[in-house]
Amino acid sequence: MIINSSDQKQSLLHYFLKGEFLKRSFDTLATSLGLINSYFIISNLSVFHFGLYQLVLSAVAIVDGFSLDVIDGVVSVDVRRYFNQNLRSAAKKLYLSYAKFKLGISFVTSGAMFFLSDVIARSYGEDIGLFIKIASLLVVLRALQSLESMLLKITLNFFYWSYPAIREAAKLVFVVLFLVMSGHFSIVQVIAAHVLADGVAILFLTLVLFWRGFLKAFGGVSSQREPLLWQLIKTYGHWAITRYAFSRVSKNVTPWLIKFFINTEAVAFYSLAINLIAFIENLFPLDGLSPILALKADNRGQISFIFKRSIKYAFWLGSMLMVGSFILVPPLVVFIFPRYQPAMPIFYVMLLALPVFGFYKILKATLTVLREQKVLTMRVFNEAVIIPATLAIFLPIFGLAGS
Repeated sequence: MIINSSDQKQSLLHYFLKGEFLKRSFDTLATSLGLINSYFIISNLSVFHFGLYQLVLSAVAIVDGFSLDVIDGVVSVDVRRYFNQNLRSAAKKLYLSYAKFKLGISFVTSGAMFFLSDVIARSYGEDIGLFIKIASLLVVLRALQSLESMLLKITLNFFYWSYPAIREAAKLVFVVLFLVMSGHFSIVQVIAAHVLADGVAILFLTLVLFWRGFLKAFGGVSSQREPLLWQLIKTYGHWAITRYAFSRVSKNVTPWLIKFFINTEAVAFYSLAINLIAFIENLFPLDGLSPILALKADNRGQISFIFKRSIKYAFWLGSMLMVGSFILVPPLVVFIFPRYQPAMPIFYVMLLALPVFGFYKILKATLTVLREQKVLTMRVFNEAVIIPATLAIFLPIFGLAGS
């Protein structure tokens, strides 16, 4: 755990490789468990109910967009800068102020989602209101998880990447338990398993990793009195908030537009395709890049070096993943889930973005460290306008392919 610059005992390459190794190891475990969970869920739910389940998760994601996860990166950079300057009292003040702010927002948005679920139920059926009520707990749990992971990431404790694996393991336990107890698997049980698994993973993260890291970083340190969070938001944080709100809403509104213009089954096909793409994108070895860049936030020369080395190989890796996925993934998916063959044409088109995906990840991480939030916001603003508008035009004309 790196608190002060003197804690850095190894080269940047060592920390990058360590982070990527742990990330890949935990991701492999999480993906394997997630595939088993997906098999149980897709096999035991109808296409309609799986689409309904995805609608509920997209509703959570839309509401979660107002929990300001994007400020995690902005705050992380400044907390890391304070650590680099040996200003731990300022780092503690900023972190705790942000934690209180974010948790407060999560409770408000979770409560709003709970009580507004009845309004949604009037349009989409009473059952979805119950599902959204249960899932509203995820908003608070995710806020806790992001805050704890943020501090571990700042101090280069890469074991925070164990969270998805623990969550998927807990979910598998609950999924199997519900199947054994009732002999079938309803959508209520799917959502309950999702919420309970997040709760178990948060408890593990808190007791095993976060509390120890918090004491090492801030134990015996008094918080600075001067306010820091509001100044951060006023200078460049407001651009990050705007960007994140537009990004989350524009992306998560897609399933609801597909439901409106086509049907719930089409949501299931779209969700499978987008989840397959997300799985492939996760193979890019770039997750350790952000904490390494933040560690060198005050050194433009090293940021430039890291940027050039990273982007050098991104295009070719994306191209290889695109070709390999085009050949291997569709036959395997259709063999396991023949009902989801209509999702494959969408998957083929989505694959075309892989060669430039690495560029996007590297540019986003670098611009965040350089505090260029306005540049990132303008790109997402264009996306937020284009996506809903083109969906409204293309879905009625081309059907699901229009997505």
